[in-house]
Amino acid sequence: MRIDFLITTLSGGGAERVVCNLSSYLAEKGYQVTITALRGDELKYAVDPRVSVCHLQKNYYRQKGKLYRISEMKTIYTFFRSLTSDGILACFLELPVAYSLIMRNIIKRKLVICERNNPLFYSKKYQILFKTFVRKADACVCQTTLIADWYRPLMKDRMVVVIPNPISKQILDAPFCDHKDKTIVTLGRLATQKNQKMLIEAFSCIAGDYPAYKLIIYGEGPLREKLEKLTESYGVQNKVLFPGFISDVVSALEHASLFVMTSEHEGMPNALQEAMAMGIPCISTDCGGGGAKELIENNKNGVLIQRGDIEALVNAMKKILSDVDYANKLASAALKIRNTHEEELIHNIWDKMFIKIENEIFL
Repeated sequence: MRIDFLITTLSGGGAERVVCNLSSYLAEKGYQVTITALRGDELKYAVDPRVSVCHLQKNYYRQKGKLYRISEMKTIYTFFRSLTSDGILACFLELPVAYSLIMRNIIKRKLVICERNNPLFYSKKYQILFKTFVRKADACVCQTTLIADWYRPLMKDRMVVVIPNPISKQILDAPFCDHKDKTIVTLGRLATQKNQKMLIEAFSCIAGDYPAYKLIIYGEGPLREKLEKLTESYGVQNKVLFPGFISDVVSALEHASLFVMTSEHEGMPNALQEAMAMGIPCISTDCGGGGAKELIENNKNGVLIQRGDIEALVNAMKKILSDVDYANKLASAALKIRNTHEEELIHNIWDKMFIKIENEIFL
């Protein structure tokens, strides 16, 4: 079977990592697999050499001018026209999904859209587009039940499947976190959605009581400069580190004392479940999309707080950093996620779904 994945970029991120790992698995199974990135020329994650990787607009981020979107639409139109009728096109992230729905009439093969976020947080334009055209897809893959429930009435008789993100073999093979470093860690794009501003504010409230601890914020994004200035305004610039993007998640997490995620919305947060799988006590906002709530049972295998509640975050951080028994209890219970989100198990679900779609007739 042939599977073509279309994604916005391959420059790093949860969806990008899922696509690369899933593609490698399918190639190993004998699929003919291609990953096509709409923008940029980067490839941050390793892929099986049998997977063909293509970048449609290598110079996209170096281009300037108002006509770039017209040029991009011509490029994606040509790509869709080039697809043969055999196999499946699987689109990840909202831009490739939007293009595939708008231009569905020229795509000769079956179309699977893969929702990696919460559509309720999309712009009105995107929400209207998705609601109007989503039934043109043959199937929709969601990461959580909450998001699947948004799509089911729109898809009607089409297939809607919930497939959580897998925990990679790299994480499962790594030693459990030893907590020997006095570090609080988070991973994610430096963007409004991830709300690292909230974490910096909370950290500044506890930094005086826990002077040995540092906050490490892994990731890149448009808010880097603002976040760095924020640490200066709180006087914690020497205690907050911005190492940038890191593809080796194990090295980022293997010695951490605490993992915190303060997102406004997520699908199924990769970084959170990976931190849990390595045995790190975790705090997360109950972010829109339902992923964190499906992973964390509050005060049992992690701590769940309301979005934007800095006081609750401060209290949770203090509790974990000051109570070793409580922190160890959370970390130990979090390890059970390894049994439910193991990579081979999740990839096998994708495999069975693709086979079902390939053999099903959609009217």
